[in-house]
Amino acid sequence: MSYELDPLPYEYDALEPHISEQVLTWHHDTHHQGYVNGWNAAEETLESNREAGEFGSSAGALRNVTHNGSGHILHDLFWQNMSPEG
Repeated sequence: MSYELDPLPYEYDALEPHISEQVLTWHHDTHHQGYVNGWNAAEETLESNREAGEFGSSAGALRNVTHNGSGHILHDLFWQNMSPEG
């Protein structure tokens, strides 16, 4: 399974003047995307470990799943709970 970054439910400039288009773009496209990339990479490591029967790096990968997975899910909630209407 591969995780993806969903588009924002509003335009990047929709929260101005409270959050600038530049900040929102960076936060979504770079910071949040980093959580998605990290989660996918950790899942790939775990899959490779299972296939090879070698689990030395699994503990670190599980920590990365927890960190990046929760970061991705919480950011999805963050975007959904903000609105141009306030």
